[in-house]
Amino acid sequence: MACPVVEAWLADPMLAARGAAGQLCTVSGKRLKRSDVIANGMAIAPVIKHMGARLSIDALQAVVENFFFLARPRGKPTLSRC
Repeated sequence: MACPVVEAWLADPMLAARGAAGQLCTVSGKRLKRSDVIANGMAIAPVIKHMGARLSIDALQAVVENFFFLARPRGKPTLSRC
């Protein structure tokens, strides 16, 4: 079964649709701003709740990869890292 963060993301219709399109969060420019954090609160809140505010990048990357694997439409290839 998926971790609680992935389950929360998949339970949200907006985040599930974003995941199927290969996107999780939206940002307005090249730098992360306070307004971006507010706009992506639905994605950030489960991470903080289940993993804490000081999590490792490797742990977060594994969760995000799991989310994209589960959210992708059937038959669509998995996302590759850039």
